[in-house]
Amino acid sequence: MILVTAEQMRALDEATISGLGVPGVVLMENAGRAVVEAIARRGLAAGAPVVVVCGAGNNGGDGHVVARYLHHHGLAVSLLLVAGEPRSGGDARVHFDAAVRAGVRVVDAGPEHLAAAALLIDGAALLVDALLGTGAARQVDGHLADVIRRVNAAPGWRVAVDLPSGLDADRGHPLGVCVRADETVTFGFAKLGLVSAPGHTFCGQLTVADIGIPEALARARGVQAFLLDERRVAGLGAPRGPLGHKGTYGHLAVVAGSREHPGAALLSAEAAMRAGVGLCTLVAPAEAEAALAGRVLEVSLASLGPQPVAVQDGEAAWEHLRAALPGKQAVAFGPGVAPTAGMRRLLERLLAGWEGPLVIDADGLNLLARDLAPLADSRAQVVLTPHPAEMGRLAGLPTAAVQEDRAGVARAFAARHGVVVLLKGARTVIAAPD
Repeated sequence: MILVTAEQMRALDEATISGLGVPGVVLMENAGRAVVEAIARRGLAAGAPVVVVCGAGNNGGDGHVVARYLHHHGLAVSLLLVAGEPRSGGDARVHFDAAVRAGVRVVDAGPEHLAAAALLIDGAALLVDALLGTGAARQVDGHLADVIRRVNAAPGWRVAVDLPSGLDADRGHPLGVCVRADETVTFGFAKLGLVSAPGHTFCGQLTVADIGIPEALARARGVQAFLLDERRVAGLGAPRGPLGHKGTYGHLAVVAGSREHPGAALLSAEAAMRAGVGLCTLVAPAEAEAALAGRVLEVSLASLGPQPVAVQDGEAAWEHLRAALPGKQAVAFGPGVAPTAGMRRLLERLLAGWEGPLVIDADGLNLLARDLAPLADSRAQVVLTPHPAEMGRLAGLPTAAVQEDRAGVARAFAARHGVVVLLKGARTVIAAPD
């Protein structure tokens, strides 16, 4: 599933209209019809009361198309104008006039008429949200906020047109107040905010409708965000041949654990084996080995030396680790390691001296956050796997700022430092330098 920002979607709309010659009024017709098709799959009895709540922009124009089609299907449609009639000469006006000529009931739902409109909202079996769409960029307040609260409080099934009104299309955060849809029908491509946290909790069932914007156009214009699903993830792993064995599938070194935190190393080794590495060597301070030996039968152990030395003398620890690296294809560093200057020095030497894939996690990230300079000279293929607080330490941001724009923060850090960032949390974000 391709994901786009609001700006990218506007550019793709314009390219389809001006470059391909598909009129905007046709795209709007296709969009409204797609919403009606989604509603038809659910099914409504003839004469069921339906309210289509429309703003004055293009999202409202989509709503006018929906209202006209549902009226043709024999439903009792009320078209509520929250911000007045659409301006003359625009695509939305074309479809508003068509709805009026078709006999759709139009109701003024402006501030002075909200009480009367609320009765229709409360009694509707279906509520279609066509208020704001992707154009919302500031806090929703005043009359619009009152209407959205009414829609959310109503018992009917709520369908959002393109985007739940009040949701930030890029970051997935409510702009003060936001429609809580049971289903969202979005057009062309899914917007990043619809699949990001917490945006995905506002959109309900998500349907992406083809309205005539080619996927090739999105790729040609540099759209590089995607939603990973089970099928795509499964396809990332090379098929295992019938002649394969443990030596075929790579040897991983896991640098993890301490006397105080042997469990972190144990979990890392178990995860490596479950993920499918052929061989795994766990490299830990000697004092942690007693807690680790035999706990994962397939894993070999190597030592960083006695813990007091290992955690204080990074050069001595590096010599032990370097002796364990020949024959390894990848390294993981950090879970449960001691937060000392010696371990920081060990990480610096690993970044400078290792040329393969290097995953840095947990306490390794906290050590790295003290000074990011070694990333610039690293020869390793670095993957960082922070949770939001760790991402904040790396980027010099409060955790709340990371959560406010998860994709943006991860993308910016990955591009600036030439690393892959896997920002954990609800709807994990994976960002590459490109």
